[in-house]
Amino acid sequence: MNAMQIKTRDGLCPSHVYRPAGSSPWPAVLVYMDGIYPERIVAAASYHGAQLANDEPDSPHLLAPWMKGRIYVAGAIEGQSFPDEMKQRLERALSAAHVDHRLETYPARHG
Repeated sequence: MNAMQIKTRDGLCPSHVYRPAGSSPWPAVLVYMDGIYPERIVAAASYHGAQLANDEPDSPHLLAPWMKGRIYVAGAIEGQSFPDEMKQRLERALSAAHVDHRLETYPARHG
């Protein structure tokens, strides 16, 4: 994960660019806010997100205690980058933080 700064009207927002391992016909890149203004985010969604709850110290699921908005995550049942154990880890983190959320998987294949 590479750190970067996004210029906003009220300053710089620390963000990250994440490039999951593996190959695909397009680069998978996720840019997210680092929990800096959680009161401004009313909803967020991820479709075929990758590595949303991993063992790294900067894993996105570790931001759950700062999330205030509704979260929706959709993944593929046969998705290698969002397996059941990762979905369960994300579910536990969001539930423990009392985040209004919905996690779903669909009958599809995804890297």
